[in-house]
Amino acid sequence: MQIISEFKSSEKIIFYIYIITPIVIFVSKFLSDLCLSIIAIYTLFKIFKIGIKKIEKVFFFFIFILYIVINLFFNNFSIISLLKSISLIRFPLFILFPFIYDFNKSKIKFERIFLIIYFIPILVFLMNMYTQSFLNTDIFGIEFKNDYQRISSFFYDEYIAGTYLFFVFYIFLNYFNKIDFLKLIFLSTLYFAVFLSGDRTPFIVINFFIFIIFFLNIKSIFKSKYTYYFIIILFSFFMFLTIFKVETPALSKYLKTVENVKKDFQNSEGDEFPLKRWGYYGLYVKSYITFKKSPIIGHGYKSFRIECKDKIYDAEYNKITNNLEDDGCDSHPHNIYLEVLSDLGLIGFLLFFLLLYNFYKLKEYIADKIKAEYFLVFLVAYFFPFKPFGSLYSNFNLIMLCSTVSFVIFYSKYKLTKKN
Repeated sequence: MQIISEFKSSEKIIFYIYIITPIVIFVSKFLSDLCLSIIAIYTLFKIFKIGIKKIEKVFFFFIFILYIVINLFFNNFSIISLLKSISLIRFPLFILFPFIYDFNKSKIKFERIFLIIYFIPILVFLMNMYTQSFLNTDIFGIEFKNDYQRISSFFYDEYIAGTYLFFVFYIFLNYFNKIDFLKLIFLSTLYFAVFLSGDRTPFIVINFFIFIIFFLNIKSIFKSKYTYYFIIILFSFFMFLTIFKVETPALSKYLKTVENVKKDFQNSEGDEFPLKRWGYYGLYVKSYITFKKSPIIGHGYKSFRIECKDKIYDAEYNKITNNLEDDGCDSHPHNIYLEVLSDLGLIGFLLFFLLLYNFYKLKEYIADKIKAEYFLVFLVAYFFPFKPFGSLYSNFNLIMLCSTVSFVIFYSKYKLTKKN
């Protein structure tokens, strides 16, 4: 009896570590990664115990990582890079957690736990965002310095709150079985927080995500009264900003962006690309040129930051960009497709598409058809190729992507177990 009790206790601890992984990230990315790594080790141990067959669920994710490791022996090999690339295995292992978790033995009260662990911290996170945006201080009364015209809440000098809240928006949309007025208010608050973050890409992505869902369910959505409630809330929010002339860093940034784009098009001459001043233009050109030098296997894991500085690319870069002042260098190309091409070549690019296919196939483990549809829309919106990205290998992006995917599958399996 004592052994069974200890087993159940350890299972609960593992579950709590699993469930807090995407929440503690705004407190500490290290702590979030530590939680994810513990779950990955636990999953690996269970896989060896119950059978290696479970890895087929994310088989191409493992193959993609294996290729990154092998590629290093041909490009920019270092022990640190090797260890970092091998450690990427923790992310597909985290996704596999719902497939090895024993839902029958674990008597968890998931709905109650979710509200405590997810809902309350996110409310505090949102309060801090709105306070920073409208009062220019955080909830502790500390002045918020904002030279970048973005709001970050507890991420502070890392302006990733908008991206984080897009993941959170999708997680809650998946969690809600039916939308009532209070849930709509909460989702709207998340939506406006993405807007207030001043981060243009996640704001475009969340609108793209909502638009596709509306389009796919247009008949049923327009029959719902909550659609009209959302439109009223949306209209009221922006009317409030306009009528009371509320100054927010985000609004100023969006308006400035529109003005800059208009100027770029007005000042373009002939066939000249009108958005040359756009920050990512140089990065995209440089990644294309570096890819051409080694199109089959690329230059190696996280190599763009080094390769882009090589002077051998200057002549072609200056010719294409017409001597653009920006040198096209950064830690990554800000587009994961170009990053894969530059770092891993065409072989890596093919394997990356097989990885995306792996994500697509995971929809089969989501029992609810509507939730499975939401999952596909989420993947399309997140991996949409014509948008800026953070680095493919960044801990933040991989933690949030893999924990979101894993959580959606976990919740679906939990509900199936509860029905049975």
